[in-house]
Amino acid sequence: MKAGNADVSYALGMALRSCAEVEKRYMELEEQAKAHPDRSSSLEPLLAHIDEDRASCGALPADALGDYGKWIELAAQQGNRHAQLAYAAIFGQLLDSPQHAMDTAWIERYKINTLQFLTAAASDGSVDALSQLADVYKNGLIAPADPVRAYAYAYAVSQSGLVGTASQLLDLWAKDMTQAQIEQARQLGNSIYQQCCR
Repeated sequence: MKAGNADVSYALGMALRSCAEVEKRYMELEEQAKAHPDRSSSLEPLLAHIDEDRASCGALPADALGDYGKWIELAAQQGNRHAQLAYAAIFGQLLDSPQHAMDTAWIERYKINTLQFLTAAASDGSVDALSQLADVYKNGLIAPADPVRAYAYAYAVSQSGLVGTASQLLDLWAKDMTQAQIEQARQLGNSIYQQCCR
């Protein structure tokens, strides 16, 4: 675990992310107003409202706003469960950017970190992390598709009793599995649940 306060790292990362989104939205509206001067009067109230949010962000330099991911990743490494759960979605949004879409090293690091952070959060008792891991192994985008592991994590979720639709999901996924795979997945799911949530 890295030194530092995980909660502070996460709060800083999320605050910077919020400010970056406000700045992006303001620039988009400003461009719309310039491109369509006839509609600029209808955009002025929105711009004024967003300008208030921009003021609360202070005079942060653009490169500081772009660093939000660094702080969220650090918080996840430091053990902040919120950061561990949010990492996949927040960094997943960056996959569409030209900067990252073709960067195979960045994508590989994203996949490794996502698995590591979700596994850590699951080990710490997060049912949400179990659910995300079930999806990871079902869709095969972050890790190779593995129907037994996917079912096992979903089965662990069902054992928690916190997700009412878990049994329907298991029934759906079982249709594409053999009875031996289902039995193996249930045994693994029980083991995951015992380690995670007891």
